[in-house]
Amino acid sequence: MFRNIALTGSLLAGVFLAGAGPVAAESIDYLFNIKLGIAKIGEMRITGREDAKAYETTGELHTTGLAGAVYDLKYTYAAKGDASNHWHLLPALYTAKIHEKSDNRAVEIRYSGNRVVSVTTQPPTPQPANMASQRNTVDPMTLIYMLIRPVAPENVCAGKYALYDGNTHFTVTYVNPHKYSDGRVVCGVDY
Repeated sequence: MFRNIALTGSLLAGVFLAGAGPVAAESIDYLFNIKLGIAKIGEMRITGREDAKAYETTGELHTTGLAGAVYDLKYTYAAKGDASNHWHLLPALYTAKIHEKSDNRAVEIRYSGNRVVSVTTQPPTPQPANMASQRNTVDPMTLIYMLIRPVAPENVCAGKYALYDGNTHFTVTYVNPHKYSDGRVVCGVDY
């Protein structure tokens, strides 16, 4: 499940807009076309809202057109949590619904402070023994939100994140940042 999110994250990490961190409430609403070569095979919409106290973000990835007719895929994600420290978001709840052809799965991760307190999957799957030791991690949707939200110029393509997707722990870092004269910064994501 996460590998698909990470691939999407690396596609989304392409262009960042440099701006100031939020002083008042800030919102994003992005629609990305997912392409294979020149053919559009899907869309991903990311929304988010953040103020000095909390953040909420949602994402939906689905196939479109001929790709959708051949391979029916839809991922729906949501996350929310504490944003009192803008650079270190603390997730409280993450939910994911995954539909691939006739296969349906769901994941819910609950956090308390900086640690995972429960993971629920549908259909039920055994949880790793180290689940309770996952501290200072973020969920996949919080990570995607942190990758694409506007940030101060010095924080574009910077940072390292610990990700827990309910099953596996990853370290995610930016790689190969390139700054263009028009202000764009392009970088990849490695995990």
